[in-house]
Amino acid sequence: MDAAKIVSAMFDAFERRDWEQFALYIADDIVYTDSGRVEPVVGKEAYLETVRRMVKAHPDIQFHPRMLFTEGNKVAAEGVTTETIKDRQVGFRWAEIFEVEQGKIKQARFYYDSAEISRQLNG
Repeated sequence: MDAAKIVSAMFDAFERRDWEQFALYIADDIVYTDSGRVEPVVGKEAYLETVRRMVKAHPDIQFHPRMLFTEGNKVAAEGVTTETIKDRQVGFRWAEIFEVEQGKIKQARFYYDSAEISRQLNG
């Protein structure tokens, strides 16, 4: 499976909340960085726990990738997320860069504008 198909399959498994399938696409030594976090998340179990906590805090969260661009083993995704925060429906744009090695996502770097979320919650 090529890199774009792996990333698409990972998003699909997330949307279905199929955690066993989701985990199949994640490398044991993944490094995940998030523009809202100070430290990266390192390792498959730490990453899966981060995802589980996010879904527990925001059970209706959905990631909607709109575009995928591929260059070799790298995939850039752009999309929109919707979720409920403090009883308010919010949506924000994001971009994520993935690196795939041996059929698994080895790196994921997630970027979003937290001010966009704040404006919706406080505006």
